[in-house]
Amino acid sequence: MAVEERVAEEIIENVFVGEGEKKQPLKKLIAETLGDKYSNLRLVNHGAQSYIFEAEWGPAGETRIIKVDRPILEGLRAKRYAERGCNNRNGVMHLANLPEASEHHIVGLIDFDDLQKDYGITISVHPRISGETLDERISRGETLNLKSVKKVFSDVIDGMRHYIERGQLHRDLNPSNIMIRAEKDNLSGIILDFENAGDKSQLTAKVLPTAGNRWITDPLLNFSGEERAYSEKSEIYSLADDIYFSITGKHVFEVDPDSRILKDNLTGESVLGSKGIIDQKKSKKLLKNSIKQLPRGFRRLGKVLRKALNFDETERYASLEDFAKEFEEATEPGLVSRFFSHIKKPIFFVPLIAGIGVMAAFGERFYEKQIKKRDIQLATAVENASKHRVVSAWPPATLELENNLIDLRLYIRKKKGFEQLYSDLVDGYSSSNTPAYIKAKKGEVLQVIPRAFALPWPRKDYSVLPAFPVRAYIEGFKGDNKNGYCGVESKGGDYWSYEGYYMPPELELKIPDNTPSGVYHLVVELDALNDDEKERADKNGHPVINEILFEKPGRAISVRRIPILVGNVKTPVRLGTASINYNMHTLAFKHAETREKILPQGIIYEFYVPELGYSEKFNKRTEWSNSDFYSFSLPRTNKSEEATLQVVIKDRYNEIVGCEFFPISTRNIGNDIYCWELEAPNREFYDKAAGYRTQTFERHKNRPISTKAYDKIKGFRKDMGFRIEEMKRNQIIKSTKRN
Repeated sequence: MAVEERVAEEIIENVFVGEGEKKQPLKKLIAETLGDKYSNLRLVNHGAQSYIFEAEWGPAGETRIIKVDRPILEGLRAKRYAERGCNNRNGVMHLANLPEASEHHIVGLIDFDDLQKDYGITISVHPRISGETLDERISRGETLNLKSVKKVFSDVIDGMRHYIERGQLHRDLNPSNIMIRAEKDNLSGIILDFENAGDKSQLTAKVLPTAGNRWITDPLLNFSGEERAYSEKSEIYSLADDIYFSITGKHVFEVDPDSRILKDNLTGESVLGSKGIIDQKKSKKLLKNSIKQLPRGFRRLGKVLRKALNFDETERYASLEDFAKEFEEATEPGLVSRFFSHIKKPIFFVPLIAGIGVMAAFGERFYEKQIKKRDIQLATAVENASKHRVVSAWPPATLELENNLIDLRLYIRKKKGFEQLYSDLVDGYSSSNTPAYIKAKKGEVLQVIPRAFALPWPRKDYSVLPAFPVRAYIEGFKGDNKNGYCGVESKGGDYWSYEGYYMPPELELKIPDNTPSGVYHLVVELDALNDDEKERADKNGHPVINEILFEKPGRAISVRRIPILVGNVKTPVRLGTASINYNMHTLAFKHAETREKILPQGIIYEFYVPELGYSEKFNKRTEWSNSDFYSFSLPRTNKSEEATLQVVIKDRYNEIVGCEFFPISTRNIGNDIYCWELEAPNREFYDKAAGYRTQTFERHKNRPISTKAYDKIKGFRKDMGFRIEEMKRNQIIKSTKRN
C-alpha cells in the first residue's frame, strides 16, 4: 500500500458519525448507503468541509466520486460557512436544480442521500473527471497561454451563464473549484463545488463576510463602508481574478475580512484608507500596475480584467453577458497568428500532394475526373453551408423539443361548450400565464388548435414558409389525426406584417373511454419536411423552402407535451427533467399540479427499453433523498441504434399513475464509443409507444391476486402512517407527554 493510501486509511478509520446506538464509522455508513453496486470505496482527498472518496460502480467498474460532509469542522471560516448552511446538502440542492449541468461544464450530480437528521451529513455522487484544478496546475508552475485561457474560461463562462440564468450564484469560484481537463491538445474548464451557492433572490445585504476565499472575494462586500449583497458583479470579479491567476500565477489582491486586511498582492501595500474602507484612488493605481504584469499578447485582455476588477462599482460590467462579449473579442488571436495557424492545416497541402500522386499513378484523365468530383462536392458543401441549418434539441427543464426555425404555440378547448382549457396565445402572441396542466374526463373530446410562427433567420426574401405536417395525440394511445398540416406565419426580424397566413386545422382528440385515472400527456408534433414534401412545396410556390437544410428530414422539429389529469389521481406525478448524455443519465420527478419537486414516500419508478429487454426499478425511500432526482444506467452498445425509453410511475398502492415515452438513439462520440441521447420522434413513434403502453397495462392487470391484495394492505398501512405523520406536523395531534 502506498504512503498516501495508508495515511488516507488512518484518517478515515478514526472518523465516526451519529450518537449513541447509531454511532458508527463514516466509511461503513457510506458503503451501506450506496449499496452493492459500489465497490472499493477509498478516501482520495479532504478539505475543510468535506471528504472526497472514489468507488467503482456497476459491472463495468466505472469510477465515481463520492462527496461527504466532515462531521467535525476545524477552523473559524469552515464553521462559519457551516452555520450559514454552506454544506454538501446545499450543493446538492443547487445542482439538482441545474438540468443538464454536465453539458454546460458543471460537475454533474448522479445520486445523493440526505442523512442530516440522523448523522448530520449528506452523501452525493458525481462523475469522475480526469484532470487537475487550476490551483494544482499553477502550483506546479504551468500557467496558461492565450489560446488555453480562451478555451478554459469560455467553458467556465458557459457554466456560469447556465446557473445565473436559473437565478443562482456560485459564490466561491476560486481556482480550486475550476477543474482543467486535457483532451489531446485541447483544454476544457469545469466548475466544481456548489456548497456555498445561493439563490440571487435570497441573498441579502450584509456587513459580515459573505462568500469566497480570501483571494477571490469581492472587496466591495466587506470594505466599501456599506451593506452589500453578493451579486452577479461579485461573481464576475472572482472570474476575472481567476483569469489573472491562470496567466501570472498570482492573485491581484488579498482579502481577509476577519483580520480587516485588504492589500495589493504585488507590493503588499494596503488598499484601505484611514477609516478602514477602500481608498479608490490608491486602488486604481495598484490595479493598473498589476495589469501591467501581464505578459505580452494579453494587452487587450488586460483592459477587460481591469474593468471587472475595478473597485468602483459603476465602472464594472453590468452583467456576465457584457463581460463574455468583450472577453471573446479580447482573446481572439491577431491577424498574423490566424494566418499562420491556417496555412499549417493539412487541407492546404493535401490537394497538391494528392494531385501529383494521382497524375503519376493513373494519368491525366483520372485526375480530371477526381478534380470534377471534388468540385461538385465542394459546390454542394458551399450550397449547404449557405442554407439555414435547422436543428432541434430537448431542453431538460421543459422536455419539449425546440428548434431554430418555427415557434409552435397551442390553444386547447373542450369541443362541447368550447370551454378554454389551455392557451399560450394571446392575440397570436405568447402568454406568460400558461397553465401547468389541464383536467379532462374519460370520453371527452378536445380541440387542439396549433399556431406556428417562423422565427427570424437570414433569408433572401420574406416569403412565407409552407404548411408543415402536424400531429396531436394522447401519449400511449393511437392518434386519429395522422396527417394534419399547420401553416406558418412569417415573423422576420424587422418585418412585422404577416404574409400568406394559413388557417391551421383544428385537430380533435377524444380521451379514450377506458382510460384509467392518471397523468397523461397531450402531445403535439410538428415535422421537418422530407425531400418529396420540399419538392412539392417548391412547385406550389414556396421556393424559400430550398434555402433551408433540415438536419433530420421527416422527423419532428417541435414537440409540445401538455399534462392531462384524468379522473381522481391520488398522486399526480410526472417526469420533470431528463438528462441523457455520455456522462450520466438522470431523471427528476415532480407534481403535475403544483410543480413541486419533493414527492411523498412509497412511489415506484420503473424504467424500460423494450427493444433491448432492459428494465430497472426504484422505490422512493425518504421524503428528501435521491428519490426525486434519479440516476439510472442504459445498456451499453457498440453500434448505432434507436430505441424507446419508457418511464412508468406507480403510487404507494402500486397502481400506475403515469406512463411516459421518449425516443432515444446512440451516437458515436469517437473511437467507436457510443452514447445514448434523446432523439427526435419520427412519424410512427406514437403508434410504437401505444403498443408498449398496452403491454405494460396488460402485465399490470394480470398480476397474481395475492400480490394485488398484499399491495392494497401495504398501501393502506403506509397511507395511515403518512396521515398520522402529516397530522403531527400540522399540530393536529398534540403531544400528551406530562411534565
